Amino acid sequence: MNDYEQIKVPMLPGYSTSEPITGGRPKTQSLQHRNGYAVSLPVRSAIQVQAVAGPAVTGSQLWTASPSEAAPAQVPAATTPFQPKYVSLDKKVLRYFGWFGEAVPDSPLESWRLRRVEVLLYLEDGTMQVTERHAPNSGITQGTLAKRQMMPKEGGGFLQVADLAVGKCVRVYGRDMRIVDADSFTREYVAQRGVHLAPAEAYPVSPIEVVLAAKCKPSGLSHSDPDSPSSFAEALLGREHNSKSLQQFLQHGGEVLRFYMLWDNRVVQFGERHMYKLHFFVADATAEIMEVPEEPNGTTTALFPTFLKRGPLPKGAVGGALPGQGRLTPDQCYAAADLRIGATLSVLGRELFIYDCDEATRKWCQSHMEYSNEALTAIDVSEPKKALPVPELPPARFGLGIGSPEDSLQNCLRLVPKPPKRDHYRWQKLDTIVLRYEAVLEPGTGGKLINIDHERRFVVSFFMADQTIAVFEPPQPNTGLPGGKFLERAKVYKPGSKLAWYTEAEMQVGTALDLHGRRFRLVAADAFTEQWSAAHDMSGGAPLEVLY
Repeated sequence: MNDYEQIKVPMLPGYSTSEPITGGRPKTQSLQHRNGYAVSLPVRSAIQVQAVAGPAVTGSQLWTASPSEAAPAQVPAATTPFQPKYVSLDKKVLRYFGWFGEAVPDSPLESWRLRRVEVLLYLEDGTMQVTERHAPNSGITQGTLAKRQMMPKEGGGFLQVADLAVGKCVRVYGRDMRIVDADSFTREYVAQRGVHLAPAEAYPVSPIEVVLAAKCKPSGLSHSDPDSPSSFAEALLGREHNSKSLQQFLQHGGEVLRFYMLWDNRVVQFGERHMYKLHFFVADATAEIMEVPEEPNGTTTALFPTFLKRGPLPKGAVGGALPGQGRLTPDQCYAAADLRIGATLSVLGRELFIYDCDEATRKWCQSHMEYSNEALTAIDVSEPKKALPVPELPPARFGLGIGSPEDSLQNCLRLVPKPPKRDHYRWQKLDTIVLRYEAVLEPGTGGKLINIDHERRFVVSFFMADQTIAVFEPPQPNTGLPGGKFLERAKVYKPGSKLAWYTEAEMQVGTALDLHGRRFRLVAADAFTEQWSAAHDMSGGAPLEVLY
């Protein structure tokens, strides 16, 4: 008997003890590695564990079993260690080189632009990334065009290694990119899998590269050429030489011809008429073209008025006629003899029609070119102005009974109606002016009054600030008429019209007013009204169309 069994502790609350731990309690295994990944073991019952481990062995059998009778230990077979895909293909990237074209509108130097790109394919997860190589002095924001992601392809799915090959076009978000080359690692990687890439292709030549290369070429003028820079330098030092260009400069220096031209581009959608003026410098046969508004006080002034800066006036827009593509020959440029009224010049793809010139140009052409007066007569290219139709106001818009006629009129004048404008002059100057008249009832057209209406008297108040009318009936004792407010202050429109209301022009003694089916005759006015009417002109009144 151990010491624990000898101790007897009464079973009282707070005095009970637990049996000391007599053995180890190992933790059970809940994970195992399969294909390189740690996965959880399925929960097994005691019967399944016994079936896997074999028949149960009791403690006595464990002690009595001899070492010779024990089953020999099984050595697991040697297997290749598994590596996940993200481990075996980590940092392995295929790189392809390609390009795509981009249109350049409204540029005399290039019609399209070449953009070089790199396509990166990450093998560990199949994602792709498209970046653009940095080109110096390009003025284009370059860098990442498409971030690393699964690139979708047309028809469904995503782009893979099989979709990329040298000489093949790949569409990435609407851009067709042509693959022209790949790096050495990419070629070795696909070659190990039975795919051999085609040889590298050359990038196409961009138009801007041709222009820049032409500017870097030497002029080709020798020392003996009269137009070489050295010949002009020697002329400045006093050496005489035979130069036609210098003679022309000395003979026609300061002579400038001005012609007016028209480019009608309305044959295309959203095209307009553009007016230009041509300045031709006779001294060196150069010209400049400026765009001017069609009307002298027009608001259609071009944002970039210089259409062609001063230089040789090229014919058309092909070959050597573009600026920066080498020296232009005289046959490729317009001369003074080509400039006449009625002629059409093809300049940078635009057909410019000459319709007029200034007086100094007419005199020069008559003295030097021997043009007749008929050949220098201006051609009228103006177009008659179209009279804008005045929209008729629909009469049914006032029959809804919603809002005042002034509010309803704004819906007919504007797509987004605005509040009616208020005559601030009246509110500031005539705010306190109220004209009061005494009025009686009269029978309307085809009607009659009852006897009691003949004795009724009314006070008609006309407010000059907003041209509103209010009618009040003073109470009369022993008549049975209580009196009081007869008409709320408001604008009263004339019978049969919803565009004109009563103004101060109708507020005269003796005038009949038809107010909502009742006819009132103004028979008298108070002293203030008579004095104010005599001192001011009461014949005016603004109609609805003028104020709104």
